[in-house]
Amino acid sequence: MKEDLQKILNKVWGHSCFRDGQKDVIDSVLSKNDTLAIMPTGAGKSLCYQLPALVFEGLTVVISPLISLMKDQVHSLQQLGVEATFLNSSLSRAEQEQIEKDLFFGHYKILYISPERAKSFTLIELLKELEISLIVVDEAHCISEWGHDFRPEYAQLKTFREYFPNVSVAAFTATAGPTIKDDIIKSLEMSDPHIYVSSFNRSNIHYKLKPKVSKKEDFLEIAHMLKRDFKEQSGIIYCLSRKKTEEVSKYLKQKGLKSFIYHAGLSNNEKQRVQKHFFEDKSVIVVATIAFGMGIDRADIRFVIHVDMPKSLEGYYQETGRAGRDGKESFAILYYGKQERVMYSKMNNKTRPSKAKRILFEQKMNSMIALCETTSCRRKIILNYFSDNSKVICNACDNCMDKSLNRVDVSDAAILILKEIHQATKKETREEVYNKFVVQNKNIDYILNELLALDMLGLNLKNELFIKHNALKLLDGFEKVYIGENFKVKAKRSSLLKVSTEDTINIASLSDDEAFEYLKEFRKKLAKKKRTRPYKVFPDQTLYEMILHRPSTMASLSSLYGVGPKKLKKFGPDFLAILNQLQ
Repeated sequence: MKEDLQKILNKVWGHSCFRDGQKDVIDSVLSKNDTLAIMPTGAGKSLCYQLPALVFEGLTVVISPLISLMKDQVHSLQQLGVEATFLNSSLSRAEQEQIEKDLFFGHYKILYISPERAKSFTLIELLKELEISLIVVDEAHCISEWGHDFRPEYAQLKTFREYFPNVSVAAFTATAGPTIKDDIIKSLEMSDPHIYVSSFNRSNIHYKLKPKVSKKEDFLEIAHMLKRDFKEQSGIIYCLSRKKTEEVSKYLKQKGLKSFIYHAGLSNNEKQRVQKHFFEDKSVIVVATIAFGMGIDRADIRFVIHVDMPKSLEGYYQETGRAGRDGKESFAILYYGKQERVMYSKMNNKTRPSKAKRILFEQKMNSMIALCETTSCRRKIILNYFSDNSKVICNACDNCMDKSLNRVDVSDAAILILKEIHQATKKETREEVYNKFVVQNKNIDYILNELLALDMLGLNLKNELFIKHNALKLLDGFEKVYIGENFKVKAKRSSLLKVSTEDTINIASLSDDEAFEYLKEFRKKLAKKKRTRPYKVFPDQTLYEMILHRPSTMASLSSLYGVGPKKLKKFGPDFLAILNQLQ
């Protein structure tokens, strides 16, 4: 069998050997085991079910989330001479009927369907007449409501499997921590599954993350970098909004660069035109929202640039993983700012999430912010997040490469926090720990984020902190905790922070960061005057929105996150008096 697999690999795909981890997964699938494979983007997940599909006698059914992804996979397989097809809404009724007829007569080895189509009674009745050898769930993280790309239709796939109780299932994803992994196994009712987790380390990718300066300066830097470092090379630039993609693309064209936009608002024909350019032109840049994502199977993407911060580390990892699939040196560059946090929070709040989901959103956002603000190795933080304990030497992220990086040792404060959590009579939430230490150390948020990023602290879905094994390295004196010098509250700012509710200091010239610190201190003083706790006045997120939107009336203030009628009446006038100084 080993020789046969090698021959198929070489004959169909032209490869002389398997990539790391592929052979073990393929052997498990061929042995008819329920199989879960968590493999990073670019590791060759598709081959792990496509090759077994050619060995099996019957049909392999692949459930895939996107029409574009199915089309790309099927087109690639057909180019290799593999009998593959798909059924989805892009086909006419006549085309679907012809494919169903061909399936019945055994003309295909692989069939791609959407999770919605998996609920079709007509299709299920047809498949029950056929020999189904394997059910594949691609992008399986979509099953979990705790994942970054949850799709309700995926959560119903166990019903599809119930129609084929004797058929094994193989699930594949690039991004799944322990919680999501357990959800996949439970939701698909996998029986004694064989689980394979490859290292999340993409050693050929260089990570560089930097704070935004201004739109003009950031755009100019990106254009200069593309001309200097990526001449005649292709890449993807991700933006948070459709409007931003158009702004960036227009700017790059003005600078003489070949650029196309891609977002969900384009027609199908326009999307296909952009994809055609991207796959055929070796020096094209696509400026896109995350709509340009799954199914982008091009090996020589040399860079992925984020003009805005992604909302989760899972999303960031998956998007940056589209660079350098050929194993050659590639770059992931990110520009981040506080305004993204506000925008994502507003988008999340529109869905009216449950408390648990709101907490999870905040935790994912804090993990992303921690990656941006850490002075530790970026690669190490990413691997920690995915519980990957691989021992790697980086030397390929900006923090590891920058020997002049100024850092502040906050190990003593970090140890105090760990001891407080350890000695507490009950589990304490992040907010409770923050409130206990904020008076002693204004950098408490940064320190907590760093402890979480270094995998010394963990958070459950009640937002309660708990100590993890890695904390022993700090407590035993074998490791230090640092934050960037620019995060440390400067002494010269202290005079601005000594305010009361009657202060009339001119604060119009403060930076956003300084204004935020000012509002936090003002909130603290106001809470004392009103005999309540600071977080019960307005949460930090509301203060972020105040800085971003600068409301000047009670009506505009009421539209912000966390400002209900009671709080508006009780605290609104006091904050408006301060905010009007920021205009």
